[in-house]
Amino acid sequence: MPYTAAHQHPPLVSSETLLGSLEAARELNINLDSILLEHSIDPALLHSPSGYLRHSQATRFLQLVAERFNCDHFGFLVGMHQPPLQLGAVGRAMRMSPTFGVAIETGLHYSHSFTEGTKYDLTVTQGMARLARWHRRSYPFGSTQMRMLGIVQTFKILNHLSGTEWRPSLITYTFSEPGNSKQISNYFSCPVLFDQEIDSLCFPERDLSRPMAESNSDLLKLVEQQLDLYLSKTRPEREIFERVRLYIRAHLGMQRCTMEGCAMFLHLSSRTLQRELERHGTSFRQLLLHVRMEIARQYLSDSSIKLAALAALLGYRNQSAFSRSFRLEHGVSPKQWRVTAKL
Repeated sequence: MPYTAAHQHPPLVSSETLLGSLEAARELNINLDSILLEHSIDPALLHSPSGYLRHSQATRFLQLVAERFNCDHFGFLVGMHQPPLQLGAVGRAMRMSPTFGVAIETGLHYSHSFTEGTKYDLTVTQGMARLARWHRRSYPFGSTQMRMLGIVQTFKILNHLSGTEWRPSLITYTFSEPGNSKQISNYFSCPVLFDQEIDSLCFPERDLSRPMAESNSDLLKLVEQQLDLYLSKTRPEREIFERVRLYIRAHLGMQRCTMEGCAMFLHLSSRTLQRELERHGTSFRQLLLHVRMEIARQYLSDSSIKLAALAALLGYRNQSAFSRSFRLEHGVSPKQWRVTAKL
């Protein structure tokens, strides 16, 4: 019988969202242990994030830290200290897009695969583009810190994508001006307005036409096929086996591409997921290998992607690890298989 969700589950967010919290706490000379305990957040996630947290859980944590330690810019500091979020296949599709604008639109189209708690919208008016960000749900507590963090994360993603020191022209926030607003405007290198109607990043419309350094139409087509398959088949009524396979395809190369991360995403316990996969005569590890090899064969036959890049895409530590795994599975090296496939 297909698995059916019994009720609407709360939105999730990658545990990477809290990366930077320890560095922010050190900068403020505060200790987060008690608040982490209150919110049932494993402190290890602040060092090595894996899996997911409830969006409300992460939002409340950030807000409580700000309130308890009288730091009305904690979310900003967390974002400032964290690396750009991992976006997996979505990030690859964005980087392979022809222009900055297409990259953004691609990210918006597939954004639910890296966050369920927020939504985005891109509009263009009178020569200015605005990328707006909203929370999908309201909470009985404040969300200022998560909104502050979200704009910093979005800025870092766009900056990382552009491959240059890209800067917006204007940042707008819906909440009141915090005490460190000058530090925030200095960080973005542009004016920051508060008490506005929307949280957003604004920049010249001409930026949308900027070419992407890693643009690759052939690889983009392959990644979009992979993501479109994920979009069309991840409905809750489908068999868990199929949903796990699709989860792996969309999250290869990301820290949450694990059985534990997948179980959280499907709102199951790891044990339940393991039993379901055993019922199909397989395991998460076996499915991971199967999907990796399936995608590897597709890229080797349909593109000229370099083996080192393919290894990273598939989540291997290096090219040698990928080649060993491929040879064990197929009896030949990836390079030999590619030559044969193109004959």
